[in-house]
Amino acid sequence: MIDKETRRKIQGYLDLLQENYEIENDYTNYFDEDEEEIPDELEDEDIVLDFPQDYDGVSYSSEEFLDYMSDIDSLVEVDKTTVRTNHIRQTIISSRYQGWDLFEGKLRSFGFDGDFYTVNIVSNPFLIGLVNAKNGNCDQDYGVYCCLEYTALELKYKDERRLLKEEEDQLLERITFFLTKALGTAVYISEVIDMNQKYDYYSVVEDDDEEENDNSSDTIVKVSDLMAYNPMMKLYKQALAAEDEEIKFLQYYKIVEYISPIVAKLTAYDKLNKRLDLLATSARNHEYLDSIFSITRKYDQDMKDDYLAISVIQTCVDVLPLWQFVPERLRKQIRKNLSLKGDSLDDTISDEQLASLQKQIARMLYSTRNSIVHAKSNYEPNGYELKGDELEDGNKMMDMITMSIIQWNERQPESYKV
Repeated sequence: MIDKETRRKIQGYLDLLQENYEIENDYTNYFDEDEEEIPDELEDEDIVLDFPQDYDGVSYSSEEFLDYMSDIDSLVEVDKTTVRTNHIRQTIISSRYQGWDLFEGKLRSFGFDGDFYTVNIVSNPFLIGLVNAKNGNCDQDYGVYCCLEYTALELKYKDERRLLKEEEDQLLERITFFLTKALGTAVYISEVIDMNQKYDYYSVVEDDDEEENDNSSDTIVKVSDLMAYNPMMKLYKQALAAEDEEIKFLQYYKIVEYISPIVAKLTAYDKLNKRLDLLATSARNHEYLDSIFSITRKYDQDMKDDYLAISVIQTCVDVLPLWQFVPERLRKQIRKNLSLKGDSLDDTISDEQLASLQKQIARMLYSTRNSIVHAKSNYEPNGYELKGDELEDGNKMMDMITMSIIQWNERQPESYKV
């Protein structure tokens, strides 16, 4: 049940939506009757809103509705991805997963709890629908709807404390990266469908009504348990979302390029620190000083493109699990180079063999990258390039490599993280 004054407040908000946004409703209006006839307590019914041009009504509980409307005067469209009020932000997300309705149900099973805010995944986001209705950004004939067909991350503050805009953006990137990792397909920030870019969009799957409007979360994740934000998260999601295998490979390789200068520096720092430690027991003669020069020259060498990939593989990645994705023709070549008799690889291989394997895996990545980027120039193949029909398995390997890189970065001290 709900008291009369709360019901009166809801009715006032509904009248406002009807007058200013042309949003209809089928809520029972008791206040058209004689005031004395209205009981002190009334049925607490869900509020079904008919947004302009939407093919079906959207249901909200009275609690949700009142929360959204409580500071509706502060409603603002931040950009094509985001709408907000003083205490709620809704940012559109999407995925190229086939069978979106089923996937959306999996998304909504997650919730995220911070110290003074929560983040949930909601379907039919109210604030997004409100701004689309206000802007007239809807046309059912072209499958452009106000509220239906959208899914959003909803950041809701519990008190007066607030994150900075940049902190909010990074938080949502962390969450979409977590979802990408958990569900195995790219989840990314998307945009409102623009009426100026009309296209047919009829992909509606009939769902059970109770399932369709259930925005509750089964799995609550503490925000403090999420991986810290780093720009490689976005690169990883872009790679996973790419449909063309060559583009996917290049997107993955950007992560190798992104982390490689840090890896080269850390390797040089470690060698330099060890060399400087010898000052306590060694004379500062020309041989000692020359040895420091040799470290800096090695660092310069490691900063070259072909060496960067080697440094990253040696430092961040366990290459043995990658062996299964190496094409047979290259496995045969590498086995010969390593003097291996069998096809399998395990931790019994020698340190020299492991170092050689790391270099050959790195060479395969770098050569493949160059063969794609320089395909139309005078590129000279060296036999380590992945061919077209090998790229699918190659990208499975790249997925493992780049995830290892991101995990490696997470383990580093704050001063060294990218």
